[in-house]
Amino acid sequence: MNLRRTHESPLVFDIILVCVAIFGFVIAQKSFLEAGWWNIVGICAIIGECILLYGSCIEPRCIVVKKYREALIPHPAEWVRVLFFSDFHAGGYKSAAWYARVVEKAKTLDADIIIMGGDYVVDISTPIKDLGAFATLKGKIGKYYVMGNHDLVDHPAEIRDALETWGYICIEKKILRLEKQGRSFDLAGISDPWFDDARIPKRQDADMPHITISHEPDVLMDYVGGETDLMLCGHTHGGQIRFPIIGPMVIPTRIGRGLDRGRKVFHKITCIISPGLGESDIRARLLNPPSIVCVDIGV
Repeated sequence: MNLRRTHESPLVFDIILVCVAIFGFVIAQKSFLEAGWWNIVGICAIIGECILLYGSCIEPRCIVVKKYREALIPHPAEWVRVLFFSDFHAGGYKSAAWYARVVEKAKTLDADIIIMGGDYVVDISTPIKDLGAFATLKGKIGKYYVMGNHDLVDHPAEIRDALETWGYICIEKKILRLEKQGRSFDLAGISDPWFDDARIPKRQDADMPHITISHEPDVLMDYVGGETDLMLCGHTHGGQIRFPIIGPMVIPTRIGRGLDRGRKVFHKITCIISPGLGESDIRARLLNPPSIVCVDIGV
């Protein structure tokens, strides 16, 4: 499927953003001129303008590290540090320089394993080159990847070629036996269910710590407790825009809010869901900054 076309969504969003900002400014100005109770409307308009500015121009440029610690067996003898990246959406609102900042921050975390969780581009494959800085990341044990639904729309082979040139190994439909300091564990990967065969790699050894990588958390609907010990996934963006108490307005999965972001347990399986790095549809994030997921896994 070939969707090579000019990206117009950033320009459209910027036009809408400017129009909304002008409208809010006019409302605030007129409200303060009226005085009295209209001052409350003016104050609300200013607060709205500040939220719009922060969510569109400031928070999406932030980079945070979300840290987790998961023991897959009682009294683990070794800890494996995994860095998980997902939902880059190159070709949208982020530049190659911004992704390079992500990589520089990740290099300070001393990873054993680097995992790329899919959705590298918005739709066309050519912006994969914007992620070239990820070639410089090092994992003591290895670097692995799965594809996301956006990656399978246009020339997925170009995306795979780029990732593999950068030293990443495809983990889809496979189980690899890895080791650190004499402690072994299995790493499995699932293909994206939107466009591919998302069959579950069968666990080979119930006593061996087992980690599964999937772009989407919905695959957990097909799992039962014991088929994996830990799943890392993305896709949801954490809702991208979140509100206090209410949480995300939309989660693009069948399970929905139950698996929006962070550490969750579903079907007795622990799942860690990345809020992602990029944005889709609109260049905005609120209470949900772009994140590097760092998981120390006990084996």
